[in-house]
Amino acid sequence: MLPDPANRSLEQFVLMCLLSGHPHNYTRWMHGEKTVSRPALLVHRAEAFVEDRIDDLSLTVADIARASGVSIRALKSAFQEHRDTTPMAYLREIRLKQARECLLNSAAGDTVTVTDIALAHGFFHLGRFAQLYKQHFDEAPSDTLRARHRRTAR
Repeated sequence: MLPDPANRSLEQFVLMCLLSGHPHNYTRWMHGEKTVSRPALLVHRAEAFVEDRIDDLSLTVADIARASGVSIRALKSAFQEHRDTTPMAYLREIRLKQARECLLNSAAGDTVTVTDIALAHGFFHLGRFAQLYKQHFDEAPSDTLRARHRRTAR
């Protein structure tokens, strides 16, 4: 039997050989490379998928997870860790911003309504849409539309 320090050295040598000889989650880190965390990569991949399919009103968290190659639970965990939100809250926020853009870009002569814009962006519960909109933008969607129409009518 080897003495204790020799035993530890042999053990460390064997472990380093194993870790160096086979790729794993920490290979790049062991070689001094700076890497982006797995949750960050996962979130970026999911965000790109969402942004590419933002007009698909049937998009679900399961679709996003499947496209990202992970489980729903792993996707939610990555969003929580990296963005402090959920995948669906991220999707909702993007859609809210798009709805605001539509409200801001409507002209005075347009017959577009807040309802039309809400439905076009996947908000089927109009009261909830108005509530979320007010939380995000500190005004009701109808106020945004009215203010825009007043500015373009001049």
